[in-house]
Amino acid sequence: MRSVLVAAYGASALVAALPAVLAFRRRHRAALCGPLALLLVAATEWCAAQAASVAVGSADLAVAFNYAIYPAVAAVTAGSLWYSRVVADRPALSARAKRLLWIHPIALIAVVATDQWHHLFYLATAASADKPLAVQPGPLYWLHVAYCYTVLCFVYVRLVRAAIHAVARQRRILVYSIVAGLAPLAGNVATLVLGGRAQTLDLTPILFVVTGALWCWIERYGAAGRDVPIAYNRVLAAIGDAVMVLDADGRFLDVNPAAARLLAGLGRGNGTVIGRDWRQVVGSELTALLTGPDQRVVTAADGRILDVRIVRMDGDRRHYGGSVVVIRDVTELERLRAALAEQARCDPLTNAHNRRHLAEVLEQETAAAAATGAPLSVVLLDIDHFKQINDGYGHAEGDRVLVRLVDELRSAAPADATVARYGGEEFVVVLPSSDVCAAADQAEQWRRRFAEIVVPTAQGPLRATFSAGIAQLVPDQEPEQLLCAADAALYAAKAAGRNRVVASQPGETSALLAAATVSA
Repeated sequence: MRSVLVAAYGASALVAALPAVLAFRRRHRAALCGPLALLLVAATEWCAAQAASVAVGSADLAVAFNYAIYPAVAAVTAGSLWYSRVVADRPALSARAKRLLWIHPIALIAVVATDQWHHLFYLATAASADKPLAVQPGPLYWLHVAYCYTVLCFVYVRLVRAAIHAVARQRRILVYSIVAGLAPLAGNVATLVLGGRAQTLDLTPILFVVTGALWCWIERYGAAGRDVPIAYNRVLAAIGDAVMVLDADGRFLDVNPAAARLLAGLGRGNGTVIGRDWRQVVGSELTALLTGPDQRVVTAADGRILDVRIVRMDGDRRHYGGSVVVIRDVTELERLRAALAEQARCDPLTNAHNRRHLAEVLEQETAAAAATGAPLSVVLLDIDHFKQINDGYGHAEGDRVLVRLVDELRSAAPADATVARYGGEEFVVVLPSSDVCAAADQAEQWRRRFAEIVVPTAQGPLRATFSAGIAQLVPDQEPEQLLCAADAALYAAKAAGRNRVVASQPGETSALLAAATVSA
């Protein structure tokens, strides 16, 4: 029997040595090779020490080689824990994690090295030339066993979770890893239950060799591209949008880093949100999203604009399966879009609205005035002798005059007024809720203030004036007709000597008939 045990352990050590060397040589190129090398080197030492413990005829040497097994046991446990960490998509092992991995092996070496004095690991040992080594485990031995079993159970749970969360292509590989990893645990249980205190065949190191070899094969040939399996959390982490996975009751199952930052920015995601209810974490503006449309744009309390999309997962026929909420911060995009839209409807020189936007505003305001009966007036104004300004002072100074006029109109215009460039040196101001008298008073204020503006130029100070025509909307009048009435009033103002405001009375068909002239 002893020769069979020695042969089994020795062959296992030789089998483990080759993949251990290969994994060690590739440890810098593949993240899984580091833990695999540690595991296989430890399994090799375990099998070799086990073979020596059985082969020697001296009881003292048998005990010494038996003690030498346990540092390898600790290293195998640490290698398995490291392997599961890499598979679970956390390949970077921090310095703190490395120190923690070494605590158990170092402590176990210290315990077995001094066990002859304190006998807390083995209470007693017995061996002879014709009988295998028998031991009586002590409290530190069972503490070591409990620790190893706890770590291995954690390893298997982590592998199972990684398989559940992995993309479909990698799930099969992880299932193979789990099945291979369960073999040593089953072998150790069988050894403890069936072997008793006597040093019979221990299947655990042999099966760890099998596990390590299978894990090496999976790393080398099973995973596409020889990469660490790509778990879905790495995919989510690479997505810039906030992704939140909720169960059927609206509780957080998972969030990616972008979602954690978003929730923290809203001031409600401090700390972990996993397991918490959606309504307790997000603000009131987002609470009703789960029951609303699958896509909408909302404004958060801090002013950010969020594009929210909800993918509802199908459950069984009786239960809703949950949802995936994807939120993108589109604040800058919306600001850019608004800026582009504003540029599309604005005159690039004066920043007044252009003629296209004027037509849209007039269409809306005439419809609103017709529906409510509220007054609506327009002011059409034209800078007097503008060609002479361009000829005498240059087009650049003429442009400055246009800009100053728009600034003056906007500074004193009501909040609901629209200032638009009608063409050349002509401008239109739409005044909702203003009748012709109020509009005439407003236009006269503009005229007086603009006439006082002095624009310094190289040719000397420049003053300019404008003439204005005003018309008020009458029933059944179209926007074009309203502008024509204002244009006729403007014509009357120019004919009367310019630098004045003429108001067309409601109902008049000609600005030349009964025009009210306000002189300078």
